Amino acid sequence: MSKKFVFSSTEDEILIEYVQQNREIFDSAHPKHKDIHFKEKIWKIFSEKVGRTDEDCKKRWRNIRDTYMKQKKKLSTGLATSEKVNRTLSYLSFMDSVEYERKTTSNVKKSRK
Repeated sequence: MSKKFVFSSTEDEILIEYVQQNREIFDSAHPKHKDIHFKEKIWKIFSEKVGRTDEDCKKRWRNIRDTYMKQKKKLSTGLATSEKVNRTLSYLSFMDSVEYERKTTSNVKKSRK
């Protein structure tokens, strides 16, 4: 069973700041985004700065990113969000310039009506 980890809001802010400064972590269009060895070095540096393991930092980043994407969708539907969520959304606005949704193709033809 995995051990639960809890990041403080200060640790979250530090992590978000480091990710923002290293676009190759969150931008799939970045030339180094697929360079696993390069990104592992970056995560090691992050983990030292935050004081957590690199795996914990990666998990926490994925959680922050996924929560951000869900909250953005909720905002587009007009649902209310908490003050804490709004603060986090403002920290992550740098990710708005990145396209996350994958384009899909299908071999099923649309029916004409």
